[in-house]
Amino acid sequence: MNKNLEKKEAEKKKIKLLKDIFFQITEEIEEIEKKKTYSLEKYFFFSSLKAELENNEIDTSLTDDLSEKKIISSTIKDLNKKIDGFDKKFNKKEKEDQEKILSILEVDEESEIEKLDTNINARTVKGAKDLEKFMIERYKDDMYEFIRVWSEIFYGYGVTPPFSNYFKDVKEGEEIWLKDSDIPSDWVFESDDEDYNHVIIGIKSLKGEYLTSVPFWNEIFTNVYKNTSEKQCKELKKVNKKARASYAPKVSLFEKVTSKYKEAVRINKKKTEKFIPKLVKSFDYDGKKTTSEDWKYLFTDKVVIGKEYFYQKNKKIIDDLFNIIIKSIRNSFKGEKNKRLKEKKTVQKLKGDIQKEKDLVKQIYKKHKFVEKILASRV
Repeated sequence: MNKNLEKKEAEKKKIKLLKDIFFQITEEIEEIEKKKTYSLEKYFFFSSLKAELENNEIDTSLTDDLSEKKIISSTIKDLNKKIDGFDKKFNKKEKEDQEKILSILEVDEESEIEKLDTNINARTVKGAKDLEKFMIERYKDDMYEFIRVWSEIFYGYGVTPPFSNYFKDVKEGEEIWLKDSDIPSDWVFESDDEDYNHVIIGIKSLKGEYLTSVPFWNEIFTNVYKNTSEKQCKELKKVNKKARASYAPKVSLFEKVTSKYKEAVRINKKKTEKFIPKLVKSFDYDGKKTTSEDWKYLFTDKVVIGKEYFYQKNKKIIDDLFNIIIKSIRNSFKGEKNKRLKEKKTVQKLKGDIQKEKDLVKQIYKKHKFVEKILASRV
């Protein structure tokens, strides 16, 4: 009942708004008629008012009142008559100027470019590029965290149904449809077990709402599963289980002093400065604000060396999965990418048209200053 009342109220407001617009147009028609100006200017001002009526779908259906219907009908007919009258009386020079101005007004190139650069093809292609860039930058020096998170997509961790169901569906040639909860996001785990605590800065740190879209991830996950064997899936399950068993595996003194672990520690020093302030700002613990001290254990040399040691021990399976995911992102959305290539060519053409239009506008402005006003009202 309430919804019906709300709908009726919204309809009333819309009708009132359209009637106000119609009234303003009739006032402008009178002003233009009184204005002492030349025919070409009046023609274009009347044409812009006609376009406003059409864009707002203002016609006799706006009202049930017969007298109001008559006013609307009479106004539209009179406006069309005025426009046609001016059009027929233009001399050769006025006709040439009319065609030049119409060519400028005909296409709003800027709006067309904006539509093409923000449509679903553009957002999807950009989302895939951003995701690939994120994956490489986020995990290039932290492949241990990569395997802890991404190996879950093969069997699930506390997820019902587990991801293994999706893997099985794809292998059987069926389509998958992820749930919102399946989409990778910021991962934060905390427990009393110090070795288990970890933080992974995830996908939501990327800008772009399409990266939280189910269809976007459906295609990427499908391609990942297609490119992964049953054997790899089983190996990944084992690796993930080992990774979760200890956040900082024990490492011998000899291994600690080798150059590759020293390099891991050096890189970590820089990351510490970057991540700890973000973690302090983003998270509370038991209702209290965290401090940098609360997070330092994540970046100790012991943890960093342990993570790097684990990665080196399982390097092949981890690298294989990473490469599969990057390849799957690159090979996704082929249809959207092909469409986007064509759209980019259209955008380039429109940009060329804008430049030509600017040169033409300069010439027109000198003679017909009203064109600038009409173009401004189009934005």
